Amino acid sequence: KVQLKDEDPMIRLHAAVALIKMEEHSASEEVTAALQSGDQALVQAALEGLEGADHFGVSLLVELADQPGSRQEEIRQVLARVKAQLLIQLQDEEPEARMHSARALGRIGDTDVSGQLIALREQDDNNLVKFNTATSLAEMGQDEGIKFLFDALRNEDPILRTNATKFLTEVQRGSAAVEEQLIAALSDADP
Repeated sequence: KVQLKDEDPMIRLHAAVALIKMEEHSASEEVTAALQSGDQALVQAALEGLEGADHFGVSLLVELADQPGSRQEEIRQVLARVKAQLLIQLQDEEPEARMHSARALGRIGDTDVSGQLIALREQDDNNLVKFNTATSLAEMGQDEGIKFLFDALRNEDPILRTNATKFLTEVQRGSAAVEEQLIAALSDADP
């Protein structure tokens, strides 16, 4: 964070990207400023930094892709390459990589990946992968994800119910896709 005060904009940019990779997004405006600068080397470093940030940079990439600006095409190309990498990582042997990739794909929000996410949710043995995948599907408005999360609310396992509550809250905060179902659940005969 100290490096964010450096006089050199390249050092500030690299520090900001490093923080994003540590899930600290307080320096995102430094990346945005680099992309808006007239310095082509700085712009290129920002684009490469976001692409190299993998799933950590997806939220900022999505936000930047939705804003008007002269770099939109370049940002969208980076987002497309990150999305392609995330799809590959859905097959990673590490559950954490699959989980983070599934969530990042949900943040991108392209429903064209729904089939891969549904297959992962159905086939994966790891509950966190299943819940993150279902959450991404639910945020995209896909019934398969919403149904999975609400079915988990009725599960006898308290851990699964806790996860369902946590992830439904995430979906609601991120997209408001489950508001009607949550309100209806308050009137359910099952306490």
